[in-house]
Amino acid sequence: MPKKAGNAPGVKLIELAAEKGELSKQLAIVEDMITRKVNAIAIAPVDSKGIAPAVNKALAAGIPVIAVDTGISGAKITSYVATDNIKAAMVQGHWAAEQVKDGDTIIYITGDLGQSTGQERKKGFVDGLNAKRKGVKVVEVPTTWDQTMAQNGVEAALRANPSTKVIACAWDGGALGAKAALMAAGKKAGDVKIAGFDGSPGGLDMMKQGWQQANAAQMLAKIGQVGVETAIAAAQGKKSRRPHRHRIVLGVAVERGQIRQRLWCGSVHEGQVIV
Repeated sequence: MPKKAGNAPGVKLIELAAEKGELSKQLAIVEDMITRKVNAIAIAPVDSKGIAPAVNKALAAGIPVIAVDTGISGAKITSYVATDNIKAAMVQGHWAAEQVKDGDTIIYITGDLGQSTGQERKKGFVDGLNAKRKGVKVVEVPTTWDQTMAQNGVEAALRANPSTKVIACAWDGGALGAKAALMAAGKKAGDVKIAGFDGSPGGLDMMKQGWQQANAAQMLAKIGQVGVETAIAAAQGKKSRRPHRHRIVLGVAVERGQIRQRLWCGSVHEGQVIV
């Protein structure tokens, strides 16, 4: 969908990716775009704080910058297009609370806590869980969006907490790592419930197989499309009647293939609270 949006008349879309998600590579890409005097930049930052100096340089050069999927700290970006990670993760936390009783153990696999996405998904999950049930032990498995880290961390957590009831994940790669860890421990699908996040093909396949029971599904392609469309509009100097500081893309909470709750979709303006 981003490519489709970039096919608009008079638009040249340049697609670049930081190899292995390295900050240094992404900084170099932004510097190159500034040198090439592009009209706008849409970026999914690998490090919310680390990318800020280059983003500020682009903004100072008069280049609009749109953050896609992950926010940027320390820069007054033009716009931010993403799922409402906190709200979606709260639904995930509510679901997890319904699967356990006081005294039970939940393993939570984080994303990269150096990024706003990882921070927001953890906060939303913990807040959602505590709102429904506070007497639960949460064992945290830290990762940097790395599936192998998730698998190794869950294997260790399961050895220390063999009666774990639920594994909640900040992204579907973590859920795949959790599945591998459970299989290594001799568990069968459904022995420990898994909640994913993203609604990726791999995550939804796990649901069909009975390994995953719930997922906070994003509209990933839509996020990319809206991000590019927002960048094009900014490059063309277009301003809406209500200028969007943040744009939140629709998501759904899925439980065993059924839409359980449709999440809020629309735009958030500075100072506005989502309710």
